[in-house]
Amino acid sequence: MDEIDEVSSTTKDELVDGKLDSSGTGDNVVGDSTENGEECDLTSNVRKRKSVATVEDEADSVSSAPSPPTLAKMDIGEVNNGGDIVVDEPASSSTAVNSDSTESELEVELRVSYNKEPIPVRISLNKTVGDLKRMIEVVTKIAPELQKVLIKGIAKDNVVLKSLGLSAGSKVMVIGTKLEDVLAVNKQPTDAELKADEVGSSSPSQNWCSIPRHQKIIDKGVPEDVMPGILDCNDPLPNFPLSGMVNSKGSKLRLTLKLEADELWIGTKERTDKVPIGSIQNVVSQPITGFEHYHILAIQLGTTEASRVFVYWLPAQYVRAIKDALGP
Repeated sequence: MDEIDEVSSTTKDELVDGKLDSSGTGDNVVGDSTENGEECDLTSNVRKRKSVATVEDEADSVSSAPSPPTLAKMDIGEVNNGGDIVVDEPASSSTAVNSDSTESELEVELRVSYNKEPIPVRISLNKTVGDLKRMIEVVTKIAPELQKVLIKGIAKDNVVLKSLGLSAGSKVMVIGTKLEDVLAVNKQPTDAELKADEVGSSSPSQNWCSIPRHQKIIDKGVPEDVMPGILDCNDPLPNFPLSGMVNSKGSKLRLTLKLEADELWIGTKERTDKVPIGSIQNVVSQPITGFEHYHILAIQLGTTEASRVFVYWLPAQYVRAIKDALGP
């Protein structure tokens, strides 16, 4: 204890005298210099040690202070007049874009063809058949009312394209005749044509089966190889020719609708007539008495009824589809 008191007394004395070893080891200092001869100002060393301690205390206080909460990542909008940052609110689900509706609004390319020629058409599937006809008119110069668009049969103008099952690359057939061609066909008949029309014409209400020239064909009976007829049914035209029917001479006859060529092929054993669909003036039919699941079909190729081509034993389920495809 005496030694400790002595050391403490010595240190106090040295502090009072204003001298201390600059190395901080506590060695005694004699006069104004150390054993090395370096001068150390006590007051300066004390202040330096106090400054170091203060910095260390502040660093400890900063490191021990709770860190501010981490902000979530957000998009910064703009700074208002007060200097505050205005953060853009994320879009709500109510403002999200409906991908399905967006896709349906996109235009798709359809494989439209007229008279064996492709027509470049890009159109939204939310448009109607009438809209498609107006686009086709720009290329073909055929008025919409003179066009027939074939998509699983004759498509009506007010039908939406999407409802017909169309998609990108779908094939669409168009038939029609330019107005000038229609006017050329509808020229005034000659006197000979009018006279023949009077002989060959019949009252619309008259039953064709009662007219001798038709009755002669009907009395031969149903052809053995004719296609089955179905009553009260409207089927689309098949992808193969309608066969087994007969013409006004009793010869075998087949009908082939060549939509890609805009033609109706009327074929017999001897020949095949390729009739432009645009030249067909009228198409009418009557059911055969006693065989109502079959019809007599009359295709008028000229301006008078004398130009009619009669087809006997046409299956009733195809009558509507043929009229739609060939009728004006």
